[in-house]
Amino acid sequence: MVGDLPRTVDILVEVGDVCGDQAQVTLVDPLVCNEPTVPRDVIDAQLRELDYMVDITELFPVAPDDDDVIDSSDDEGNPQEKKNEQEEIAQVVHHARFYFENLRRDWDDEDEGEHSFDGYLRSRLQLYYDVVTGLVPAPLVQRYDRTMAKY
Repeated sequence: MVGDLPRTVDILVEVGDVCGDQAQVTLVDPLVCNEPTVPRDVIDAQLRELDYMVDITELFPVAPDDDDVIDSSDDEGNPQEKKNEQEEIAQVVHHARFYFENLRRDWDDEDEGEHSFDGYLRSRLQLYYDVVTGLVPAPLVQRYDRTMAKY
């Protein structure tokens, strides 16, 4: 548990800004949560403790219905612009999560000079593609996953 929340609680939030590997979020009214027994004040306290900043890899964008664009009463402007902005933020979150989950490694910050991350990017993308398309045998993928889980 983190604070008073179990780690598996899914909460609908609106992303206000994305900065690096963090996103500024606000709770959506009414509260939408997969765990109905968790009170809103507990969720709000946890987010307040985090300064309403959460790791991008913990965000999973959801697409609103055409008529269901999240509307903030203090926002003015075109609903289509708001929807386009939400879609753009969702794409940024999706791409950032892909990067952090599939391409970046914790030790990349330590590499300098000729062993910089840029040198590894093409190889890591090719490995990802080979795994997804089935070119890498399943036992080797499982071994790779077990090894990476140690880090």
